[in-house]
Amino acid sequence: MSSSETPEEARARKEEAKRLRRQRQNIRNLVASIGASLGIVVFLVLVVARPDETIPQAIDYEAVASQAAPSAPAELIVPELDDTWSANRATISDESFGRMWAIGLLSTTGDYVELAQVFTPSGDALTEIIGPGGSTSETTLAGSDSITWEVIDRRDVPDPGNASYALVATTELGLVVVSGTTEAGVLFIASVIQGDYPAIWG
Repeated sequence: MSSSETPEEARARKEEAKRLRRQRQNIRNLVASIGASLGIVVFLVLVVARPDETIPQAIDYEAVASQAAPSAPAELIVPELDDTWSANRATISDESFGRMWAIGLLSTTGDYVELAQVFTPSGDALTEIIGPGGSTSETTLAGSDSITWEVIDRRDVPDPGNASYALVATTELGLVVVSGTTEAGVLFIASVIQGDYPAIWG
């Protein structure tokens, strides 16, 4: 500071310093307010405003089966499962290959399995249900060596969708196709069906 500074100049210098300090503080407050507002908006978009349809709604497939049973051509296959499984789909529909009862099942461990029961299959029903391609073989499940399932393994097929692995059997209630994202899930649901409906296997 120059020794020649007058009292008036000193006061002016101090007032200017105060003004600049207040200006900088106001800018910081403005930036902080904008940041806080953006944070609230992001929170509302990601958490509060998320649409309900992103949360899968469980369907009571047994109740749907009871309602559909009177108009079905045959008894509907309805596996009895515990609380580790839920359904996101249960429908009876007329497809190009025949009338079909279908249940989409989800496990708490991330398996997805579809049960398809085609009452009078025609054409290439299997391709329509699970898609083309895959290697084929035969297998039996624990509990009955007399029941043979056709295995369709599509894990090496590009983009197999939800049908990476499938078990197929012709029964007295129609063509039964159990397909899904994991071999373990498909085997489990097929074994439940086999145990619940022992009389339908020809």
